[in-house]
Formats: sequence, structure tokens, C-alpha cells
Amino acid sequence: MHSMVLLRTALHQYRAHLRYLVVLFSIPFILSIIPSVLSLTFPTLSYLGGLAIFVGALFSLAAGIGLIAARAAGALGENMQETFRRGYPFFIPFLTVVGINLFIALGSYTLLIIPGFVLSVLLSQIIFTLIVDGKKGLSAFLSSWQLVYGRFWQVLGRLALLWIVTILVVSITMLILSLLGFGPAPSLGIRELSDFARVQTPARVLPAALVLAAIKLFVLTPFSILFLFELYQSLKISAEDLPQLTEGSLKKRRTFLIICGIIGVISLLILIIFSRVLFNYAIQALELFGGPNRDFVQALTTLRALSPEQIQIIFTR
Repeated sequence: MHSMVLLRTALHQYRAHLRYLVVLFSIPFILSIIPSVLSLTFPTLSYLGGLAIFVGALFSLAAGIGLIAARAAGALGENMQETFRRGYPFFIPFLTVVGINLFIALGSYTLLIIPGFVLSVLLSQIIFTLIVDGKKGLSAFLSSWQLVYGRFWQVLGRLALLWIVTILVVSITMLILSLLGFGPAPSLGIRELSDFARVQTPARVLPAALVLAAIKLFVLTPFSILFLFELYQSLKISAEDLPQLTEGSLKKRRTFLIICGIIGVISLLILIIFSRVLFNYAIQALELFGGPNRDFVQALTTLRALSPEQIQIIFTR
């Protein structure tokens, strides 16, 4: 299916079921704005913001899984409870597949960037092969590989189109917010970093946070899911004419994925063990230099001593 046809089809589905999509993602939206509201109204309860973000992410994930299941069943527009009920059986398998994909991606990029990028595109359909086709574990990965194989550049072009649309929507939204006076505050100098960490987020950030959360959860997330589902459907139709893979080919692909996963696990362990050591070493190395680099070293040292909440305040001003 042509890229613009995919775009128009997804847009038609989105407009036809807008009310349903807004209701479906309303709970994640409410939970996502709680941290910003608490930081302005009840600063002493700001620690609850992290819990709200976590619960909101779970609801957003459940809504996305349910949306795919409902679209596959041709049940868009049903009540919200039924959509969540459809997605419930896939929740744990989804987390499992995503976790496996994380290690495979990390391992493939550890080998070389280009093979990692190619493999990421080949495995871009694993969520749909899991939820729609009912594939589990590595079978979902192998099915996605088979769907995309031979149509790599077409899939890459359609994914790039979705990425461009997302960037445009976010950029236009940020531009409008800036023109209305709700954009980011002027950047701080390094010397002001430590002092600003003790300042609460200004009230003008709240409207921007509300708008951006609404754009993300009511527009970009459901539209992206609908677009990617149409892409998956077009790949399924065209794959009917492809020859079946031999057992030898499947074994080679399975072995390659397992090797990438093992390398990914090892790479992650090394990163966790040595990240703190490397950070301290970088600061010590920078301290050997004089002049303007000393301000940068001081800023890094300050960041290392700050809590995650203070760092978040700094970069959301």
C-alpha cells in the first residue's frame, strides 16, 4: 500500500473514532499531568508524581495493546472496559517480547550500527505479530522478519513518514506555545545550575505540559498505532505470495537473534557496572584542564549530587 494511502486510511480511522480514542486514553492523560499539578499546588506531595507517572505508563500501555486488539477484531468504538479486557491477555507477553527486543537491539547495535539499524526495521512488526497473529517469544520476531524481508526500503520509508509527521506535529505545537508565551524559559548558565535546582517549576510550564500530554496521548499515540496497523495489514497481504522459509533458514535467523540477545545482556551488565566508574573518571579527566572547562566540571559534579526530581526541574524550566 502506498505511503499516502496508509496515511489517509489511518487518518480516516482516527477521525471516525476520535471520541472513542479520547475516552480510551483519558486515564493515562490525567495521571501524566499529576506531577506538574502537584509541583505547583502541593509541593510537599511531589513525590507522588513518580507513582502517578508509573501507573499512567501502565494504563497507556494497556490502552495501546487494547487498541491494537480492538482494531484487529474490527471493534473500534466499543466501550473502554471491553478494549482493556481485550488487551489484558497480551500484557505480560508484550512486556516479555519488548524485553527480549531490548536485549536483541542492544546486542545488534553493539556489533555494528548498520546491522543494528537493519535488524530494528526487520523486527518493527513484532507487536502486531504477537497481538494479531498470536505468536509468542522468538516466533513473533521471526514472523516480523519474514513480513519485512524483501520490503525493507518500503517499510523504512513508511516508518520515516510517520516519524516526520510526529516531528511536525510536535514542532508546530511547541511553536504555538512559544508564541503564546508558554514555551521553555531561557536557558540557564552553568553557574546558576545549583541555585535553580532549589526553585519550583514556574506556573507557565503547566499549560504547556497539559497541551503536550494531550497531543501525545490523544493524537500521536493512537494515530501512530492505527498507521502502523495499516502498515502491518499491507505487509500481511503482500506476504501471501512469498515462499515459505526452510527450516534451515529459520534456524539461522533464530540463532542470530539469540546471539544478539546474549551480547545485549552482557553489554547491559558491563554498562551498569562501569557507568559510575566511567562518569567519575570523566570528571577527574576534565579537572586536568583549566579555563572554561572548570564550569562544566562543576556543573557535572552538581548534577551528580542532585536528586532525579531536582534534575527534572532543571530541564523542564
